[in-house]
Amino acid sequence: MTPQILEIVAVGAIASTFGIISVEIDGHNYSEIESRLVDIYRANELTCLILNTMKGYGIPSIHNSEKWHAG
Repeated sequence: MTPQILEIVAVGAIASTFGIISVEIDGHNYSEIESRLVDIYRANELTCLILNTMKGYGIPSIHNSEKWHAG
């Protein structure tokens, strides 16, 4: 349903056209998020951090269910 509501674009590709580093990670993995944020801070370079997530993650009754996340 998402493509019908909002056009999905390659954010990382767009960022790179402006010379911005793009990093794509699992948005549900807190240790990976923290690690990448530390790396980005230390590198001191303009970075686009893309967190891939799933609707209702961790709650089986609503996980990836359009009923709970559309409209």
